[in-house]
Amino acid sequence: MAKKKLIGLVGQSEATCMFITCQLLQFIGDYAEVSTWCLDENSAPPIHFENASVYLISNHSVYEAANSYLPAGKKRIIANRAVNIEKLANILDVDYGEKALVVATTEETSNNTIEILNTLGVDYLSLYPYWPNCRKEFPSGIQLAITTGLVHLVPPHIKRVINLGGKGIDVSSFADILCELGLPTLILKEFSNYYLKAILENNIRIRHIAEQNEKLGRNMARILDNVVEGIIAIDDGGKIVFSNPPAEKIFKQAKASLAGMNISHIIPAFEQYLPGAESGNSQEHIISLEDQHYILKNYPLGEKSSNIATWVTSILPTQTVQELDKKVRRELHRRANTAKYRFADICGHSAAIQNTIHLAKKFAQTDMTILLEGESGTGKELFAQSIHNFSSRKNGPFVAVNFASMPEHLIESELFGYVEGAFTGAKRGGKAGLFEEAHTGTIFLDEIGSALPDMQKRLLRVLEEREIRRVGSNQVMSVDVRVITASNIKLQKLVDSDAFRLDLFYRLCAAPITIPALRSRKDDILLLAGQFAANLHHNLKLSPELADFFLSYSWPGNVRELQNLISYICSLVASGKYAYLEHLPAYIADSMENLPPAKFSGKKIKLLGENDEFKNIVKNPLNRNIAFGILQELRQAEVLNKNIGRKTLQNKLLAGGIGISEYQVKSWLKTLSKIDCLQQGNTRQGSKITEKGRQFITFIEQNF
Repeated sequence: MAKKKLIGLVGQSEATCMFITCQLLQFIGDYAEVSTWCLDENSAPPIHFENASVYLISNHSVYEAANSYLPAGKKRIIANRAVNIEKLANILDVDYGEKALVVATTEETSNNTIEILNTLGVDYLSLYPYWPNCRKEFPSGIQLAITTGLVHLVPPHIKRVINLGGKGIDVSSFADILCELGLPTLILKEFSNYYLKAILENNIRIRHIAEQNEKLGRNMARILDNVVEGIIAIDDGGKIVFSNPPAEKIFKQAKASLAGMNISHIIPAFEQYLPGAESGNSQEHIISLEDQHYILKNYPLGEKSSNIATWVTSILPTQTVQELDKKVRRELHRRANTAKYRFADICGHSAAIQNTIHLAKKFAQTDMTILLEGESGTGKELFAQSIHNFSSRKNGPFVAVNFASMPEHLIESELFGYVEGAFTGAKRGGKAGLFEEAHTGTIFLDEIGSALPDMQKRLLRVLEEREIRRVGSNQVMSVDVRVITASNIKLQKLVDSDAFRLDLFYRLCAAPITIPALRSRKDDILLLAGQFAANLHHNLKLSPELADFFLSYSWPGNVRELQNLISYICSLVASGKYAYLEHLPAYIADSMENLPPAKFSGKKIKLLGENDEFKNIVKNPLNRNIAFGILQELRQAEVLNKNIGRKTLQNKLLAGGIGISEYQVKSWLKTLSKIDCLQQGNTRQGSKITEKGRQFITFIEQNF
């Protein structure tokens, strides 16, 4: 099952956050999770709140307060709110013209609730906005308060309270969330069906009250006029008492309303679709009318009276559902052809990886064909996506194809597409190939060394002419694509063994990049380990022996192997606890037999402890705490791939209870640099912790 998307919900009160969260999870809980930030409870977002795919904000005031804390580039949706329709009937017995306070957390949310109530026809009351610390003067004698789940905010002198429950989000905001997360729009149908049923049930009750309900009925009609389905309300005798424009269009009644007609005149044998729905559940059927197919749903309302709706029927052409499905699939496919990684996502400070990034950025500014070579697990696709996003084609598609995983008989048609009738099973209308989909963007051909000779020949022509021909077609079409290829086997070796065309090799290696193996960038190993643990929300601590092993191990699976190993260890060791050699999986532990025992003797810590400067620091508790605090902050900055200057370091130490001046920080940085615990940078670069500094931290944690 695909990983669930994360929605970041920002609200003023805990009640608001809880209500909207329950509403969202009711309909999209299978696809998404919700992380909440309640402004009344916390002044800053919760941990990992920045990982959300989209942010839903309860109102404009909350947006103003929270926006600066949210990461740039992430979509914000300011929710359009809706009262709980099911509880709206509680207002119906309030006398016409009665005065009432509308209680909310802010002036904006109170006015918003009044606006919603007026829109729904509750404009026959005199409503006054009220919020905590409100300084407004109100008419005397107000004894009624209306609130949306905030009963505790109602003034104590109020004798009667109507609680409408929490305010959720309306259909438009729900649709925005579905679109932003790339979720099936058919979920919107379930949401609107639920909403419409609640609206209709209340509409039936309201019709028993006086003339003020007429306005509410008109507002309900506006809602029903704008839904996709045809909606028909039917009384106990089968007579239609209400129909919306989509229903009248389906039954070709644009000029004459369906109201007053018997449902059996337009849907023959309608009664056969009702049995079973009397249990209170809706019932769905596929019906045919004049060679057209429709989805029919019946909702029992429980009323048994003439001229009063007993059933609500929704009818939707299957063609509309199919078109929606195609639209969703096209949108999801379009979103799949995107590159999500950038050079900033490539973690590492070693010269080997930094030189590779520098070279890749140079090539990214050209349209040359790039060949990425490197062992499995070094991050070739990470580089390919980063190159695309650093190029002038970043707004175009990024299409990836792996030759090693694609069946031989499908490669040609997948890459170049086909026309209708090209072969048995070809889709009607044909199909565009991946090169066409990558037009104006980048195509990434992974494991290019696995391409068969015939395919190599066709690829050579594409690279030379930038033209393709669909399978079964005589027409040639031009494509504007940047080609990036990758191989975990040196293509030169394949050329030497006659397994790869020499002319194609020269076309592919116009801009060759070799991605270093992890064992060639040892300075990055512990940094990467910390980053992978942080991504799992885990404070991983490595014992000195395990850290030594990480630096000595050959890492045949490269970065991917390290990432999987960190996930394995984090599942065994609690956050904040030390991981030791015994936590290694068996296949890796076996490799230790080939390493010198001295590698894991802990000698580095011993030598560190024999240093006079080190001893002077350790013996004095204050000095020990200062040094430990500075190195801890530098290690944290390293994991987050950030620089940290003296002023920032001073503030962080102060927050941790260590009060020293900026001058003292500068002096301590020099001292720790002398004993090789850190490398001092300039003002912009900041200082960086060394391996000896990490050993210092481990020594203090284990001995004090």
